[in-house]
Amino acid sequence: ILAPEEVQPSELLQLILRHKGALVVLAEAYFDASGTHGAAKDLCLGGYIFKKDDALAFDMAWREMLARYALPYFHMKECAHATGAFAHLGHDGCDLAAREAIGLIKKHAAQGIALSVDKSVAMALRKASPWMNEYSFIVGQVFYAVRDWAKANQLDGSVSCLFERGDVGAAQAVEDVNKKAAESILFSKQ
Repeated sequence: ILAPEEVQPSELLQLILRHKGALVVLAEAYFDASGTHGAAKDLCLGGYIFKKDDALAFDMAWREMLARYALPYFHMKECAHATGAFAHLGHDGCDLAAREAIGLIKKHAAQGIALSVDKSVAMALRKASPWMNEYSFIVGQVFYAVRDWAKANQLDGSVSCLFERGDVGAAQAVEDVNKKAAESILFSKQ
């Protein structure tokens, strides 16, 4: 698992990982969590899978969209409230930016994945799983979803999965994944 800020975005999309002596990263999946900090009732993890060529096209279109709106990044919480980096756009400009961002995702993403778990029942759910905490549990479920998507699409290669750095439980998730990596997905802790 690589944290996006560890590699420049253009390098990240062209990252090639080695698996069984062959270069085979055919898809990339990017995820972000909410509810990892504080007393949040639910933990949610969502993201998108991109086939490699679509990831490169998306990256270029996304960068162009950010430049048009003079944004250093896209954070929906700020966009929805016209705050932070989005304050200069006002509510109408934020609405246009959000619609364009959603359109780009719909155009380029192969699959969206979103999962949520009520933290009050997470302990019971984890008892029958190899995952050690709420975050690694939900990451594990995401890996199963990515694996199932790859199988359904007859993807003969690896999917590079990237998660935002700093989430509570991420270190345990990396450890769990490196111990119990799902069969057709390549994970790397570089």
